[in-house]
Amino acid sequence: MEKGTFSSAVTPLKIFGALIFLNLLLAMVVVVFPEGKIKFGQHFSLDFVPLRKVFEKNDKKVVDAKKVIANIQTVDTNLVALDHKTLAKLKLEKIDVPENKRIQYPDNTRTAMSAFFLALAELEKQNSHIRILHYGDSQLEGDRISDYLRNRLQLRFGGWGPGIILPYDISNSRISVRQSESKNWVKYAIYGKTPKLSNGLYGIGASSYKYTNTNVADKAKELKALHKSKTHTNDSLSGSSDTNKYVHDSFASPTLINTSGGAWMRILNATGSYPRVRQYNKLTLMYSAEEPFNLNIKTIDGTEINEFVSPLAAAVKSFNVGEITSGITLNFTGKSPYLYGVALDGQTGIAVDNFPMRGSSALGFDGINIPMLAQLYSQMGVKLIVLQYGINLVPDPKTNYDWYAKAFAKQVASLKKASPNASILIIGPSDMSRKMADGYESYPNIPLIRDAMKKAAFDNGCAFWDLYTAMGGQNSMSSWVSNNLAAKDFTHFSTEGARYVSEMLYNTLMDEYQSYLKDIGAM
Repeated sequence: MEKGTFSSAVTPLKIFGALIFLNLLLAMVVVVFPEGKIKFGQHFSLDFVPLRKVFEKNDKKVVDAKKVIANIQTVDTNLVALDHKTLAKLKLEKIDVPENKRIQYPDNTRTAMSAFFLALAELEKQNSHIRILHYGDSQLEGDRISDYLRNRLQLRFGGWGPGIILPYDISNSRISVRQSESKNWVKYAIYGKTPKLSNGLYGIGASSYKYTNTNVADKAKELKALHKSKTHTNDSLSGSSDTNKYVHDSFASPTLINTSGGAWMRILNATGSYPRVRQYNKLTLMYSAEEPFNLNIKTIDGTEINEFVSPLAAAVKSFNVGEITSGITLNFTGKSPYLYGVALDGQTGIAVDNFPMRGSSALGFDGINIPMLAQLYSQMGVKLIVLQYGINLVPDPKTNYDWYAKAFAKQVASLKKASPNASILIIGPSDMSRKMADGYESYPNIPLIRDAMKKAAFDNGCAFWDLYTAMGGQNSMSSWVSNNLAAKDFTHFSTEGARYVSEMLYNTLMDEYQSYLKDIGAM
């Protein structure tokens, strides 16, 4: 070796030293960042094995979704009605619901659901009509869970139609109907980045709609453009691989009122929905108005109704529109009322309404005008209110959710005050997974959110259904995704997965109903 030079040869000792240095460096990173993540701004992070997993045994719980749904049988989606023999057997057949999929009660009795069960019992004896309101977050978008539950209950107790339709659907992906509307509707809601109301007139769907007084002479042109395509595909869930497809029904061009300062909405029966949803004969308008306005109802089947609607503080106005099997158009003119929705139902049976609130954690119900809401609930025959929330709290984990238990309890109390003759069922959050260095795993805060919602339910004397446990509990979502039962955002159920969730809910409702009938000696 010449003087003044040094050897650059790689020796075993140098390799060993470099490995020790690298491991010490990595150990320091793990200690400094014990959660296994270094964040770079809001959207990027470096993930690695967290400190808690370095020394613990790899006993990660694995849930098989196929076993969870093994004994759950969904019904034929083409059924229009059950024959008398099948229906009679269904009423007497014992439903075997495992303990982890059952409804829970604050006092271990069915008192919290007795108003709803009594309404079901009376419905079986006489030709009456009752409503179920299904409020929730984006897990309800597309009407997937509600639509299947609606079909199941209508096959069992009677009923027709998709229920309440709001003037426009932000997701534009509802399974049960195809909807279009003029562009001048303004939405006010307790959730989302929408204008707020100081008077609290948010309506039965926690939202209300008014049209602006702009010229809408191009309504016919808009309608024509909307129906150039025969097939529509839309996926409202970010990152979701699940799409809902609809085929437009053919229809004649509607007769539109030639005026300015009005608005329209059009509801078509979707060919991919359940048969009973595609038929109805009763239209009910829900609104508040200070001045009268004009309503023109034009059905594709040929019926036309023109109505001068009187101003009322909280009104429900029904119209017999004949047997509708294709669709309907509503034109409004005059000063805009607060429109709360249009119900498309049968004269008897059950209606199930779907109210998805993207981004909501159920906060804001206490801002709704209670006297107005109470009138709407009463006039619309609401007998069960279902609140299904929680997933929007999950991505920002906290170690304590006492604050949410108190805040959510306040919302439930407001709804209970507005619906003294109805039952309230709270559904906890579903499982939700996040990507870690060693694969997907459940967010650790889901049980805490579930428990907070359960406490709020029990504090208000309401029933609770633990969806997280029913679908398999910790680390179940990844298996639902791999079995095409949930979308690849590891949050939202696919259409097929939603049917299994809805079937589980239906089974526990009917199991509890049968037990209620036995308790009162009616079975």
